[in-house]
Amino acid sequence: MQTRGRQWGWLLVILLLCAPTLGLMALGGYWLYQQPDFRDTLLLLPVSAGLALMLARWLRQRPSSDFSVARPSADGGDSPRDEQARAAVEQLADRYASTAGMAGFENLNEWLALGRDTLGVVAAIYRPGSNRPELDIPTPWILLIVERVSHDLRILLQERVPFSELLTLSDGITLIKWKDRLQDALFLANLTRLLFNPAAGLAAATAATAQTGISQGTLPLLKKWLLQSFIVQVGHYAILLYSGRLVAETRSSHDPHSDQTRRDLARIQARQDTLASEPLRILVAGQTNAGKSTLINRLHGQLRAPDDIVPCTQAITAYPLKSADFLPDSDFEALLIDTPGFGVNVDWLTKNRDILSQIDLLFLVCSVREAARQADRLFLEALKNHYATRLNRRLPPIIVVATHIDQLRPARDWAPPYNVVEPETPKAESIRAALDAIRQDLQLEAAGADLVPVCLRDGYNLDILWLAVAHRLDDAAKAKVLRMQEALLDNGSPQQVVRQFIQGGRWLLAELQR
Repeated sequence: MQTRGRQWGWLLVILLLCAPTLGLMALGGYWLYQQPDFRDTLLLLPVSAGLALMLARWLRQRPSSDFSVARPSADGGDSPRDEQARAAVEQLADRYASTAGMAGFENLNEWLALGRDTLGVVAAIYRPGSNRPELDIPTPWILLIVERVSHDLRILLQERVPFSELLTLSDGITLIKWKDRLQDALFLANLTRLLFNPAAGLAAATAATAQTGISQGTLPLLKKWLLQSFIVQVGHYAILLYSGRLVAETRSSHDPHSDQTRRDLARIQARQDTLASEPLRILVAGQTNAGKSTLINRLHGQLRAPDDIVPCTQAITAYPLKSADFLPDSDFEALLIDTPGFGVNVDWLTKNRDILSQIDLLFLVCSVREAARQADRLFLEALKNHYATRLNRRLPPIIVVATHIDQLRPARDWAPPYNVVEPETPKAESIRAALDAIRQDLQLEAAGADLVPVCLRDGYNLDILWLAVAHRLDDAAKAKVLRMQEALLDNGSPQQVVRQFIQGGRWLLAELQR
């Protein structure tokens, strides 16, 4: 009885809201009926309704609409595996949008199944060897995904769906039921009008048909938008979860400054401080006598690494470097990692391959006097293969430094600067030819690497080298974030397990005492 009374109450609300408009329409129609040009005016109703229907269909076919899916923006640190997962989520959202979607739109089980499918698509990419990868998630993280998705969808509904904060689910279901009854009543009214006034009845029926077509074109857009937004949001947080970037934050609405919250915020701030203070690791590699140690000394402006005609660097050595003296608009610390020279066999890399996972930028030093590039090619291939098997990491940016350009023909001619883009002198032509040979031999365009010619004897073009570093600084910072990600995670750490045992013991003791 209460449900039926509530339904009649909503019907009365709708009638009261529509009564003034319906009354004005009736009086206006009666006034038009008394005018001599009534029939001409009556023709405007089906014409305007037809135009509205055509406009609605055109807007529906437009790729951008008011119901565009709000896609969460990545934080700039996506790895190739993250990008693959986002593409898979986009394909799943498009596939659901292109089909009829969920049959029971108000059925909670349908939404749960859709979220499970989305989670499974992402989980299969990060856990390819697991039988049920979507179940390989700790329970608190599942609840955190539900919390974040619910929060984002609530904001989207409040921003884009009118009256969403006023109507309840029960009200919506009631309105849908009354919608069918009102359509039957309108059909009888139009049929009666056709019997007494065929012209007016025909015009009203045409307008009603157009309105029905418009509503049928708008409601699927809303449903499609809700489905795609839900899939994209669940996929976004699932990617953050499996990649290790989703940090559980303890929040309390009653006491936002509780001890646990302070500890969580302090831990999060410590992680951010650690990431900000981590220096950029620049690996300096190259063949023997290519000029690696001399390049490090030139970048420092003082003697740091020993250099000589014979190879001096026998072990991997790191040297600190600050960019304030070279890049006034940037302030970052770096470590220049000097390495022994390699030959065709890439000697030092066979025993120190792990160092490739600890770099954010690569200086590959190539001497223009050395025509054999096979060792450089092998090193670049080893670097690419190393990161090809680590989809959670990003290939560091590569800058190839071409040294000894002052010794090219004519050898005694050295009067920089030289225009290698449009050579005008024999020296500039020799430098351009050497750069083209390096670019072709190492396939630098396919690797996305930069090439900078320098003369380490007098420091020529080192400013251009620093500009190249500044140009690739964003890519190097993204590589650093992914490198630090594993070190910043504390899942299952001893401290966390101890806290869980303490809190669980307190709860169990309180229950036993009760």
